[in-house]
Amino acid sequence: MTMTTTRLFATLAVAALMFTACGDAPEESSNDDENQQQNQDNDHNDHNDDEDGPWYQDIPIDDVRDHDGPIGEEGREVAPMFPENYDPEGNHPLLFLLHGYGSDAQETIEGFDAQAAADERGVVMLAPEGDEDNIEGLFWNATDTCCDLEDARPDHVGYLTDLIEEAVEKYAVDPEQIFFLGISNGGMMSHRMACDRSEYLQAIISFNGSSFEDPELCEPEEPVEIFHVHATDDEVVSYDGSVLFPPALEVAERWAEYNECEEGPFFGTSVEVTYAVEGEETDIEWWDGCVEDGRVEFWTINNARHVPLPLADFPELMFDAVFGDRVFARPTF
Repeated sequence: MTMTTTRLFATLAVAALMFTACGDAPEESSNDDENQQQNQDNDHNDHNDDEDGPWYQDIPIDDVRDHDGPIGEEGREVAPMFPENYDPEGNHPLLFLLHGYGSDAQETIEGFDAQAAADERGVVMLAPEGDEDNIEGLFWNATDTCCDLEDARPDHVGYLTDLIEEAVEKYAVDPEQIFFLGISNGGMMSHRMACDRSEYLQAIISFNGSSFEDPELCEPEEPVEIFHVHATDDEVVSYDGSVLFPPALEVAERWAEYNECEEGPFFGTSVEVTYAVEGEETDIEWWDGCVEDGRVEFWTINNARHVPLPLADFPELMFDAVFGDRVFARPTF
């Protein structure tokens, strides 16, 4: 285990103890507070409310988008990671990598180690960072329970939305192939974006993250493909749920309901996600009869913990999933 990984485990362990200590805190919040978090960015990008066209209809998208520098607001610029075959006249998928609480962009890039797989797929990647608190460091204001622990209420939905729009305008990326991959609090923020900005996203992959404790706070307007990945022995965000987080399977079931899936879950296959557990330790379940662009999968990493590094085939498996290269057949009985 590297020093970086050890520090990340320590940070997450402290966070877990802190969450447990303040487990009743969400009950002290008023409905007004929850509504303010859910609707903190309702006025953001009003031009995207036009139902007659896609969200990017008012963004100038040139045939050649040759900007190759960072984007974002001054002081928190985000540098692009281009694939080897990047073409300024192309239309590349765009993947956001979101860090966990107390981690940062560089640790997340190194942990997922997705550059080779992104090169093969021609995917542009961005790894932005949230705000910094006085407790453990960087965080995303993702859900009603995590991780704005000092009640600072930064508008991270608005921040990430701005990055998406600027990336589409300046980089040669496809506005209909926007993906989010996040670990822990970053997985929660990925779910938050799917809840609040469903029209922007093709899919999210949440790795040991979660969603709102209160399901009524998630109201996606359009289907989003969901790949919810969770370890059974997660010591920070419990697989079985807690006072702060719903059970992992329930998170996937909610999305199956949002996406109007008719049947499931069905067992799909077993794959090797991590070298921390021997063999093909991860079981994939899926739902059938979902609306178009509404696929839902639930990946259970058996006998693994919150940060099961080093990862094995996860980057390749992830891209196979989001690009539809692996499609399960409905079982017959």
